[in-house]
Amino acid sequence: MLFKHGTNKGSMSLINALALAVINKKITIEQAEKQLELKNIELLKRTTESLSAKENNNDNN
Repeated sequence: MLFKHGTNKGSMSLINALALAVINKKITIEQAEKQLELKNIELLKRTTESLSAKENNNDNN
């Protein structure tokens, strides 16, 4: 899990799965946001940015 800001395990699993789907261009960020409660949308954005940076870093190695 990347972030734990008062979210439960199920929420984090969903956020991580949605973030990966956005990174892999299977869904848009807007589609992902519609799957979440308002409080978790900012967390989705941060998780997506973090995972994207991690993938870009791995691609450069």
